[in-house]
Amino acid sequence: EKCLTEKVEELKLETLKLKKDAATARSAGAQVKELERQLALFKAEAATQQMQRHEHEKDRQALNARVLSAEQTAKDSTSKLDAAEGKIRTLEAETTALNVKISEHDRANRDQKDQ
Repeated sequence: EKCLTEKVEELKLETLKLKKDAATARSAGAQVKELERQLALFKAEAATQQMQRHEHEKDRQALNARVLSAEQTAKDSTSKLDAAEGKIRTLEAETTALNVKISEHDRANRDQKDQ
C-alpha cells in the first residue's frame, strides 16, 4: 500500500509537471501565433512600401522624360528664335538698303526736276 501511495504521489507530481509544461507550451504557441501575425503585418507593409517605391520610380522616370522633352523643346525653340532673329536682321538690312536706294532715287528725281 505504501508503494502504491508513493506511486500515486509520483503520478500527481508528474501530472502537475505535465500541466505546467502544457501551459508553457500553450503560452509559447500563443507567442508564436502573435509573432507570425506581426511578421505577416510587416511583410504586408514591406510589400506596400515596395509598390510605393515602384510607383515613385515610375513617376520619377515620367517626370525626367517630361523634363528632357521640355529641354529639347526649349532648345528647338531657341534655334527657331535664333533663325528668326537672323532673318529679321537680314530683312532689316535689305529694308535699309532699299530705303537708301529709294532716297537716292527720290533725290535724283528732285535734282532732275530742279534742272
